[in-house]
Amino acid sequence: MQTRTLGDLILLIESLLGGTFNNVSEMRIVLRLINRRLTTAYNRTQSWPRYLGSSEERRLYALDVSGITGSFNHVDDPYFIYGQDANGYNVYREEDTHTERGSASYDIFYYNDTTDKWILAYVAEGNLTKNATTGVVTVTSPTTISTGDTVDAATPADVETWTNEGGVNGTLLIKSVNLITYAQTGKTTIGEFIRIHRKKAFLNSSQLEYDFFLDITGANVLNIANLQDSKAFVTYKKLLTLISHTESGANDDAVRDGYRSSTAEVPNEFFSYLAHSSFADLLRAESQFEDALREEAVAENYLSAELEKLDIIANNNNLKKKFSTHLNRNSR
Repeated sequence: MQTRTLGDLILLIESLLGGTFNNVSEMRIVLRLINRRLTTAYNRTQSWPRYLGSSEERRLYALDVSGITGSFNHVDDPYFIYGQDANGYNVYREEDTHTERGSASYDIFYYNDTTDKWILAYVAEGNLTKNATTGVVTVTSPTTISTGDTVDAATPADVETWTNEGGVNGTLLIKSVNLITYAQTGKTTIGEFIRIHRKKAFLNSSQLEYDFFLDITGANVLNIANLQDSKAFVTYKKLLTLISHTESGANDDAVRDGYRSSTAEVPNEFFSYLAHSSFADLLRAESQFEDALREEAVAENYLSAELEKLDIIANNNNLKKKFSTHLNRNSR
């Protein structure tokens, strides 16, 4: 998508002012005002194309684990169903490897047929494998962290008490969830969840869409179609990245010139709105309230024009729309 530069934006604001900023502190104030207005524009709608992620595959976690302290505090991660072993028991794995006793490894929950108990262990990365044909998971040479004391519990979350081994501190607290976290390694961090589907959506056929509720950890999916699912597809709004500039120069004049030539990117669709709204803020700071109101109206017109573009498209095609009917397709 098209972008402009922070330098161009500051020069336009100075043109509207009919003068130049006199010192570095004024430049810093203007940048804060620009970012304030950028946040306002970003929050106006979920549908800005620049910030919209469409039906992106995300990890669906089955266990939320906490309570361990000390050198094994990385155990406190969400775990997903990696697959089933040869006897049909789930093997739960954390997302990322960590270094345990000198080698890359995962923390896992697996069911031990010999003791009929769930085990929390770490296992070298190469010793946790899944057969490409059968999908059967094999765990080789795991090192126990904690042992579940309840015989034949259906899942690790059903274990009543855990016995720690190997110097582990704390008490394992395990909760069954259907959780999609805001952040996932290798993925764009989610700023706002919009829709969640079981499979890739918005292609050739409709897909099952999930209801969900939010908490501080992410989206909790309701009534998943298959308890063995380890992924879902999320339509979301990306986090806003504020505009930043690194000051440099031998004196104040050089620092100010650095702002005016800054190549920091500014979204093109917000450029005019940011210029006129920031100008309005500066006028208001000088108690020029009537001029500020006029400039505020100009800025709002620019933003409304961009929103209208989205609205025209959304009238017939909207990733946010759950149901397509005669009424909502002809709402304008």
